[in-house]
Amino acid sequence: MLMLALACVALALWASQRQTLTQGPWGLAVLPGGQVWLSVDEELWRLDADGQRQQVVRAADVGLPGAAGELMPHPAGHLAAWSRRSPTLHLLDAASAQPLALLTPQWPPDLARHGDTAISYAFAPDGRVAIAAGGGHTVALFDAQGRYLARSPPNTFYFTNGLWWADGGWWCTDTNRFALVRLNDADLTEIRRIALDTPQSERRLRFGRGQLLRRWFASIDPRRSWRFLSLAAASRGAARGGQAPLGTVARLANDMEQGHVVDVWPDGQQRAYPVPDGQNALQPRALAWLGDTLLVVDGQGFAIRRYDAGGQRLPDWGDAAVQTDQARRHAALQSWRGLYRLGLTGAVLLLLSGLGASVWERRLKQAPAGMEDKPRRALASSARAGWQTLASLLIPGLGQWIQGRFGVGLVYFVFWLMLMSQFVFAVWVAWASIMGVTPLTLWITGVMAFVPGLVAAVDAWRLRERTPNKPGTDYAGKIPE
Repeated sequence: MLMLALACVALALWASQRQTLTQGPWGLAVLPGGQVWLSVDEELWRLDADGQRQQVVRAADVGLPGAAGELMPHPAGHLAAWSRRSPTLHLLDAASAQPLALLTPQWPPDLARHGDTAISYAFAPDGRVAIAAGGGHTVALFDAQGRYLARSPPNTFYFTNGLWWADGGWWCTDTNRFALVRLNDADLTEIRRIALDTPQSERRLRFGRGQLLRRWFASIDPRRSWRFLSLAAASRGAARGGQAPLGTVARLANDMEQGHVVDVWPDGQQRAYPVPDGQNALQPRALAWLGDTLLVVDGQGFAIRRYDAGGQRLPDWGDAAVQTDQARRHAALQSWRGLYRLGLTGAVLLLLSGLGASVWERRLKQAPAGMEDKPRRALASSARAGWQTLASLLIPGLGQWIQGRFGVGLVYFVFWLMLMSQFVFAVWVAWASIMGVTPLTLWITGVMAFVPGLVAAVDAWRLRERTPNKPGTDYAGKIPE
């Protein structure tokens, strides 16, 4: 059973790796003339304005160190691409994606660690680039060669995940304080702030009812938790009351994955774009305006959602070949997820079955009834028994090793090591932003990683009165006849 359990864990690890590699569509950029570039897994696709795929280029063939996490138009007409965990922007030819130049921002020392995890980029017409540093709580400005120019003053942002250039200045999202902030073009000082209301139901729940109750209501209606600001771009949506919207912004839940897209007016009013039928939310990865049509990359369905300027949902963007390819990738991702769960479930069931069989075998070998007057010798004190249990809880198998049960201890340890590796891998993927990892995934892998410790601790405690093998005795401490 041990070998089968290890095989199941190996299957789960392999399936998890395949999940990581199957990201689907992510970055999106609309270039002058209607050219659209889309990053899909380790590829870059060039499409025309009607969604027909014209060219497919491997990211590695154009110098990208990995899948493109963000694409954006450069003012010189090029395509700018950024790969996760890389501090460098790659400038590519708009027609062929062949490499033209590299732009490596020269971050100030205290922000250097955010250079390869920055969330969003935007260019000014003269080639300067502003970068939203996300967890750095700042926006930094660099010239066309990457030299550092300025940064936003302290406490301007509490996380910032989206920005765009318009009308001689920068608009940025104050992500966790639910506001759009206008920054001066040269020194990035704050000029204006537009507070965005949270949903009315969320305001009612915010005070006096507790976090657990708020989460329960949010689980019933996820729109109640779509508060945090993420992707942002200048809007081309239809005017309302004679006034055009200022920007198009993604509003997300606390996991920063699920949410919806809204147009924002200068007075803070918003117009939401509908989510697709059968979905509770979008998973916006990128958004861009193609003329008067809004395109949104939806990671939940591996599709490019399309809306008109008035906010009405249109059929998904992309021709039949593009949509079929995306559907195939999404089906493959679901298969890898199912295989991952199957592997973990099988490993746990096999471990529990093995433990049950071991307990049953020990009971069959116990001394017959009527020997209560011959108490077994207990060499371990209560403190020693507690140490064995604690040792197995912290490092599964250690308590069994102390008890002299080396084979059982090795089983616990190897199984724990496999599950803990899976948890560490999930945490690393989330931290490195290689792909979206939901809190549920982290919770599941974390709980599974601690299951062997709990089982091993219970097993060690149950055998606290047993003695390890000693010369002249068997496992139970009895002198053999």
